[in-house]
Amino acid sequence: MNTIHSISKSGAPGSVTDTGYTVVGSSRDTDIRKPMSILLLHRGGRIDREGLFRELSERHDGEIISIEAAEGSYDVERLAQRHGKVRFILPSRAMNIGAQINIGVRECSSDYVYVIWNDMRPIELSERALTRATAEDVLCSAPYIRNERSQVIPTVMTPAFEKSGTLRVLPQTPNSESVQSLYPYDYVGLYQTRRYLDVFGYDARIQRPYWQKLEFGLRCWMWNEKIRLSSALRVAYTGTPPSDDTTPDEDYLRFYWKTLGVRMTSNGAALSSRRLIGGLLRTPGAAPALIRSFRELRREFRRYGSRYKRSSLKLISEWEADA
Repeated sequence: MNTIHSISKSGAPGSVTDTGYTVVGSSRDTDIRKPMSILLLHRGGRIDREGLFRELSERHDGEIISIEAAEGSYDVERLAQRHGKVRFILPSRAMNIGAQINIGVRECSSDYVYVIWNDMRPIELSERALTRATAEDVLCSAPYIRNERSQVIPTVMTPAFEKSGTLRVLPQTPNSESVQSLYPYDYVGLYQTRRYLDVFGYDARIQRPYWQKLEFGLRCWMWNEKIRLSSALRVAYTGTPPSDDTTPDEDYLRFYWKTLGVRMTSNGAALSSRRLIGGLLRTPGAAPALIRSFRELRREFRRYGSRYKRSSLKLISEWEADA
């Protein structure tokens, strides 16, 4: 069955963009609500898609949502006929990773969404593991991740301020059953659907993955949400884990304005016009776009500024105290 949907803007700016998409596969089942859906993201070269969907369908009793490339895949119709649990989402145009996850979470019909990539395999998908991972009422439970040599890689994202005031994120190897992390490594994690939608998901207007993940994580923690690693969840890469490009650019400014640059007030957070001046001095060639983005964010701060419960400085000071 093929259905065509279009997403309109909702929530905070950047949470969902105006992007149409086609759904190929089984209809969304809202009568029988499974506890967890799998949201599968794609990248890289050719992978045995037939084998991947067969394995996931055999090991997982709930729905599987596959976000396909905008240009489409020649085998989607065939795969949809063979794998009844899988629903394929074909966007009308290319989208960044956060935007893909936003659409996938909105399409799911379960309480939790497990976001994974096509170049990794879940080691544990049992009901017992899900029960353990959801014992803590948090926005996202991220898994322990192994590389292609079965070594646990450093996926605990720990924030710290240097003496100069610069924020640094230090990846550390998990060494306990549950440990807090600034954001989910490589976007991978078990997201609580209701909480994810309540924080408006990833900012789809931030293109670079590093700044998109960092903005999501820091904003969520500043809103008193929690992201933790759980040893109940384990996945393994089939290839080399990706690396992040941390170059400051226009995406950095949007991240900064929504997190490090906010000013806490008695009613939450506000965005001072002085922050725009700094941005214009940094990237004068992008002045018109920056001004539009900044004005929009200031309007949204008047609506959602009360969601901020603590500054980034207070958050990271508490983080270091608890370490």
